[in-house]
Order: sequence, then C-alpha cells, then structure tokens
Amino acid sequence: CTVEVCATNAGDDEILVSVEDIIGDFNLPPFHVKVMPLTVVTAKVGVVLGPNGQWALDGYSITQAVEKANAILLQAGLQLEIAQPITTISYNELFWNVFTGTYEYHYLLKMIPPFGGLRVYFTNTLLDDKGVPAAGVNNPLGMMLACADDTNGIPRDVGHNLAHETGHACGLRDLFPNHSEAQLSADGAISEDRMPYDWGRYGLINNQEIPIGYFIQRLLMYWRCAGSDLPSGEVYGVWYTYETNGTNLVKNWHLSNAPVGLAGMTNVPPSHQDD
Repeated sequence: CTVEVCATNAGDDEILVSVEDIIGDFNLPPFHVKVMPLTVVTAKVGVVLGPNGQWALDGYSITQAVEKANAILLQAGLQLEIAQPITTISYNELFWNVFTGTYEYHYLLKMIPPFGGLRVYFTNTLLDDKGVPAAGVNNPLGMMLACADDTNGIPRDVGHNLAHETGHACGLRDLFPNHSEAQLSADGAISEDRMPYDWGRYGLINNQEIPIGYFIQRLLMYWRCAGSDLPSGEVYGVWYTYETNGTNLVKNWHLSNAPVGLAGMTNVPPSHQDD
C-alpha cells in the first residue's frame, strides 16, 4: 500500500509503522524520512514538428508527462512548471549534418533563448553519440526527449524519461548493473559500504540477500529508465564520467559508488547554460 505523509516544516524525522493481524513475529524498522522545502523549476518547452506539421507530442500529452515527472521528482522536493508559450520548431529548421547524416541536436538546443531555467525539447526520434536510438539526452544547453515508439514498437514513457533527464540536470549519473563496453559488472549483494546513506534507512531494509544489480534497477537513474526510486545518497554500480582530451571527450568507466541520490544533486534548482 501507499501512505502519504504531509509535513509543515522541513527537516529529518522518523515514522513508526504498526501492522495489525499478521501471524508471527513481524516488526518493521522505523522509517527515517527527510522533509524538504518545495522547489519549483521553470521549464520552457520546444516541440519539433514532423514533415506534415504534426507535433512530436501534443499539449495534453506534455501536461501528462510533466505530471508524471513531478510525481517522481517530489522525492527531491522538485516540481516542474511549464512556461508558456510552447515553441514549435519546423522539421526543416534543424541543421542537417552532411557528415553524419543526422540532425544536429546541439543546434536545436539553442532554439529557445536563455532564461535561467530548463529547456526541454520533444522530438519524434533521437540518436545518441553512436547513432543508436535513445530515449533522452541532457547536456549543458538543454534536454531532448524522444516521443515516438521505441525500435520494438513499445510506447515510450516520456514522463518517466523527463524525470530521469531532470536528474541529470541536477548532477546525477546513469547507473548500470554491468556494461559490455566497460567490461565491468556490479556483482554480489547490497551492503552498507555500497549504499552508505541508505543502509537500513529511508524505508530500505538491510537484507544482504538482495542482489545489487536488482536494486540498481529500482532507481530513477538506472540507465534503462525503468525505476523511480531516488535514494538519499550514492549507490554502488557501473557508471561513467567524461574528461576532455584536447578537443575530444573521453568516457571513463568506474565500478564504485555513484552519485545517483539526493546527496549528489549538486545543481538544484537545475538550469541550462546560456551558451
């Protein structure tokens, strides 16, 4: 079941839960909770029009996506608020890169003038830096979200992906149970050193039989955008950072505790740069 608790003041507290009519010795640990002030984040939206002029995502669906994202981001005390009007961008306005044969999304991300908040663009399809279809991307200039069905014909959960990309805008990283490119794998069970902020706290039960790979899939920053949990702090797994090598960005892989929770949200309220 779901229990909603309302508070009047920010801070740390503890909730005791009693479950009646259960056979046997069953005691729940206290739930440690953190009450945070609500931060409203203004976002300006751009929608790419298809060749026939249709919106990649209509206004009603945008509202639904934002509502779902806000339900997830409430764990961090964040709420997105869309600023009107919505900018529409013609398919023909995008810069076609003749060298890669793709539309250059870095150009698209500058279509909304800077204003000090988030710039969110909805498009039909999106390719990552390797030309592979992606659900979303965030960089210092803005974020883009794919709205068309994925390559398997499965509808995308745009609201969930919006929450995930907002996590990136706040400073959080993608987390993987394993990755073939990195040749790294997070094996074994959860433990205190692998989730130091959340071991036996915030409703997480310290059961050493829970595989760390399974736990990662519960998280909002799980790379497949499947989970919704936002832990208090870092969690062990496979993740990456970029470093500059001349004019190139080099991806460095890590198998360690990654910033995927509240303590790693160093850019709050999140915003995209002016240039």
